[in-house]
Amino acid sequence: MRHKAGEKGEKEMKNTTEHDALTNMARGLNLTIHQYHEGDRRRKTRRYFVQRGKNTMSPTLDYITLNHFLLGWRKASERVRHGGKVIIEVRGGVAEVTSRPEGIEVEVIDHDNH
Repeated sequence: MRHKAGEKGEKEMKNTTEHDALTNMARGLNLTIHQYHEGDRRRKTRRYFVQRGKNTMSPTLDYITLNHFLLGWRKASERVRHGGKVIIEVRGGVAEVTSRPEGIEVEVIDHDNH
């Protein structure tokens, strides 16, 4: 398959830009973004995941979905700083809340198991 002039370079630039944008957002939340490398080279969509220290904090997600995840993380972090209740809505299942800050109530709504 032949590529148009500059097409490959534009794709690489887009991937770098996506990673940079996610990294910039995650930096303010003390999170680290990693690109998920799949064995299947046919897959065109880049996928990423989030870590905090050595703990993985998200499933592997595409750019847009991970961006929404980080926006939700930021909103939850703001609520935690002010005390109160955090509601986490998920699709795809979640086993349980394994930890939470003292004084914060956490409710998980799993839309797949309603």
